Amino acid sequence: MRYFCRLVTPPKGVILDPYMGSGTTGKGAVLEGFDFFGIERESPHFKVAEARITNYEDLEDYSEDIETGVAQLTLDSLDIS
Repeated sequence: MRYFCRLVTPPKGVILDPYMGSGTTGKGAVLEGFDFFGIERESPHFKVAEARITNYEDLEDYSEDIETGVAQLTLDSLDIS
């Protein structure tokens, strides 16, 4: 997935994943230094994705200069009246 992120995203680009699932794309994006926005409506899936994206210390090519911000936005928190 890291290769795919590099292949289709311009330098300093942003990657949007509207169906984040387990966070594979987000993990690849962050490891390649891209900004990433992921959308996941199922809370259990979001929690798995959040853990995968923010806890990548076990990877060989871990880079300490990568900063990650992950936040959950729920429909209840939106004021769409």
